[in-house]
Amino acid sequence: MDIDFDTIPNNIRVPGAYTEVSNLLANDAIGIVPNKIIVFGQMLAAGTATANVPIRLLVQGSEVGLFGRGSMLARMFATHWKNNGITEAWAVPLTDNVAGVKSVQTITVAGTATQAGTQPVYVHDDLIQVAVAVGDTAATVAGNIEAAILADLDLLCTASVAAAVVTVTANHKGADAGLLDIRTIKNPGDANVQGLTFTVATTTAGAGNPILTTAIANLGTVWFNHVTAPYTDATSMGAIDSEIDRRWGPTVQLETHAYGAMGGTVGALCDFGDTMNTMDPTTMGFSKSPTPGFIWAAELAAVEAYYRAIDPIRPTRGLVLQGVSPPAIADRFTWDEQQQLLSNGISTFDVDGNGNVIIQRDISMYRTNVAGQPDISYLDVGTILGLIYIRYTERAWVAQRFQRFKLGDDGSVLGPGSATTTPSRIKASIMNLAIQNWIGFVIGGTVQDLAKNSIYQRNSGDPTRVDSILGPKLLSALYIYANQIQFTQ
Repeated sequence: MDIDFDTIPNNIRVPGAYTEVSNLLANDAIGIVPNKIIVFGQMLAAGTATANVPIRLLVQGSEVGLFGRGSMLARMFATHWKNNGITEAWAVPLTDNVAGVKSVQTITVAGTATQAGTQPVYVHDDLIQVAVAVGDTAATVAGNIEAAILADLDLLCTASVAAAVVTVTANHKGADAGLLDIRTIKNPGDANVQGLTFTVATTTAGAGNPILTTAIANLGTVWFNHVTAPYTDATSMGAIDSEIDRRWGPTVQLETHAYGAMGGTVGALCDFGDTMNTMDPTTMGFSKSPTPGFIWAAELAAVEAYYRAIDPIRPTRGLVLQGVSPPAIADRFTWDEQQQLLSNGISTFDVDGNGNVIIQRDISMYRTNVAGQPDISYLDVGTILGLIYIRYTERAWVAQRFQRFKLGDDGSVLGPGSATTTPSRIKASIMNLAIQNWIGFVIGGTVQDLAKNSIYQRNSGDPTRVDSILGPKLLSALYIYANQIQFTQ
């Protein structure tokens, strides 16, 4: 078969040696999918970023100036960098909902210190240490707690004091960004200074998350593979899920996957999972962790983005979420509870021997098909990301090799240098792609199996179009090993 040249004509008569350079086969390792993550979160008025406009973060630490010190988004990125400093990172800064409400908690101090010591106060995972002298009254200690909170500008809250009551107010409005968790006892060995008692109470619950419509519209046509979705209200989750569905469409092809987290009891988490039936987001469930849900979401997304870029299907089980505090032992989910959560679309975690939170199993929230029957086809995140990998590499391969080709029927006699292809030639090229990039990595079996399950044919109504069915059998993660020991004596 004659060679198809791009720029050298077939009818040259002038003597000479003519050479063109082609990159047609230069990138056989086309399976390297671009990897970007985008993080939704709220900024403070002190931030210099423009609300609702995506911005790329090029320098670790720049989040403080961009979004404001002590902001939700600054704290999300601070923990994001602990888990992933490689993936190209973007943010969508949001302002508080004007109609929202800030969470408020009070710390009521009682008694008089009977010994000197250091009183711990935890705001989420941040430790505030307050020096206490013998004879300090409740009002004195409360004033010192207020001063210590105000001195730490990275905290997600501010404080005021009246008599022996410290009022702690979240920096942000909202049910998620405004959540507060204040404790004086968090870790083994923590103790209140003798003679003093501390009572923490919620006086106002946060409410009113930002409206995401403008922010989502401003994403435009930029492809983000991973999304950190920190909001758990139905409106926000529905907006992100709708955008992801749109991006998965055949005319858009900007596939992505979202990650979130939610705190609550097993019953509440299962009820929440029952309201969803989508591939997005992967939602990590937890109970009574001092770490807010949006930090859980940021860490989960960062870990997934890092390791799924290496291998989209390989399970993330056992990977550590750096900077997330586990619930107390009594508040951790049992095996039965984890089974319930995983059966209702909620992802689960474990705690290792060093007290680190590790991923147990990450799943989607897809549970039933269009007939309402149980369906595990999109259960595992690896399946979803494996499909993204195959889809991207296939269309990139075809675009690179057949962009300026003519199309003929199978069996056509192809003229010399005609730059003509056929459905069967395209199929053969895709099988070559499979050998180089898919088989044994995201697809099981052999290339013969794939070819048998794939169809490539010319469209009967449009002679410029090839229709195809690609039939890969995806590899899957190994999660369950069942064994029976049959012994004799």
